[in-house]
Amino acid sequence: MSAAMPPGLPSVILIGGSAGALSIARSLRPRGVRVYAIAPRTSHLRFSRHSQWIPLPKAEDRQTQWLDFLMQRAGEELRGAVVIPCEDDGLELVARRRSDLERRYVLIEANDAILLALLDKEATYALAREAGVPAPRIWPVRSVEEAASLRDLTYPCAVKPRHSHRFQRHFPFHKLLVTRNRDGLLDALGLVFGRGLEVFITEIIPGPEDAYRSYFTYMDESGEPLFHFTKRKIRQFPNGCGLGTYHVSDWNPDVITLGLQFLRGARHRGMANVEFKQDPRDGQLKLIECNPRVVFINELLRLSGIDHSLLVYNRLVHRALPPLGTYKVGVHVLRPVDDFRAFRVAHRRGELSWSTWARSLLRRQQLLVFRWTDPWPTLARLGLGLRSRAVRIASRILPLRGAPDATQRWPEIV
Repeated sequence: MSAAMPPGLPSVILIGGSAGALSIARSLRPRGVRVYAIAPRTSHLRFSRHSQWIPLPKAEDRQTQWLDFLMQRAGEELRGAVVIPCEDDGLELVARRRSDLERRYVLIEANDAILLALLDKEATYALAREAGVPAPRIWPVRSVEEAASLRDLTYPCAVKPRHSHRFQRHFPFHKLLVTRNRDGLLDALGLVFGRGLEVFITEIIPGPEDAYRSYFTYMDESGEPLFHFTKRKIRQFPNGCGLGTYHVSDWNPDVITLGLQFLRGARHRGMANVEFKQDPRDGQLKLIECNPRVVFINELLRLSGIDHSLLVYNRLVHRALPPLGTYKVGVHVLRPVDDFRAFRVAHRRGELSWSTWARSLLRRQQLLVFRWTDPWPTLARLGLGLRSRAVRIASRILPLRGAPDATQRWPEIV
């Protein structure tokens, strides 16, 4: 049973997100904070005992729909709630409509111009250059013809979206397009430009899956970090560029130093997760991205002893901050189904043996989502996944009218 609501404690509205947003609900609701979730029907939040799901119909323009709900249709019980965006569409909404939203709600701390720059990967790399932080080499392009004139590209390379959340409306769950040669590159660019997307070309930093390092902190109004936390990604799926399936908390001073250099150079304020990849060619950490919000792996911080969700909430409602000192290193968080999928791909490529994979799991594991005290987010999502798989199998057996031509070849999607 959740704790009784302390009088006057503001509610929280989570906008979007899934596992990261669920971590917030599981941190705050037992402390008596009522948590509302504006999230898709498939979100973990819909099924959790720690959140009250707000069903909205599927919409092409989610930001307009969310703004209409928050400003026109939300009940008076939500007035004064803390709004925490848990995905990029929510961040963009706050950054662009802060003056409207703050008339009714408490909003996250941020420099909105920097928020919008961090949502633009090309602008993010420009901020890295200004801060003296190494980053992958990129080639800004605005047309297929412009790309065709480039003579210094190296392959493989990738077509990367400037705005990931817009790209994923057309290519769900994918971060970029990998191309192996010039023809593939021009085909990929024709595909994305035809959908009105803004992209650039980037080199691919080589190296194994566990070369990804991340720094988490919260920058106050004076540009000082409220805490330091680092972690390493062990595996991910899709392999090469996907969501982490196996993570471990660590303490990496080099990642902290470079992460702070980027954030201070960018004049960032508020939540921050800076991801790097170590380049085996020169040993340097290269900036991959910076997420100024709660991310998918937020639960790892809480399990390690840094309650990031409570920090964000207490800071915004002017309550005492939770302990932010030392944390446990060596905490492993696993997504078992997707980790097995990542292993299968690596095994087929000859990169990972059964014995090496099994040995990597012979330690105390924490699951990212499943909890005995709140099992339905996992069980319901498992049921939805099985249903989706059954539909895919049926579609192969019984071809659907209007289904895409299976013989049509697109550039590799990662």
